[in-house]
Amino acid sequence: MAIAHYVRADDPHAAEVAITVIDEYQRIGLGRTLLARLSTAAFAHGIDRLRAIIMPDNDPVLALFRNYAPGSRVWREGDHLAAGIPLAPMVMAAAA
Repeated sequence: MAIAHYVRADDPHAAEVAITVIDEYQRIGLGRTLLARLSTAAFAHGIDRLRAIIMPDNDPVLALFRNYAPGSRVWREGDHLAAGIPLAPMVMAAAA
């Protein structure tokens, strides 16, 4: 019904996150739950920020990333949007 993962790239303290939820299970909080679990696991492994690429017309995912935690932000990168989430200890407490 859903899958989520993060991948570290060049920066050992940052990771790109991806979450997919099949249509039948969207809009019930599963994406937020998966993002919270990924955030907790990433922070425990030394990652202090997550990044995601989002299609501009995906309003539910944009809202999730914009409102996930203090300091989260979304910006345009060419034809798509990017989102960033800082994983500070106080952010982790707010996301739980």
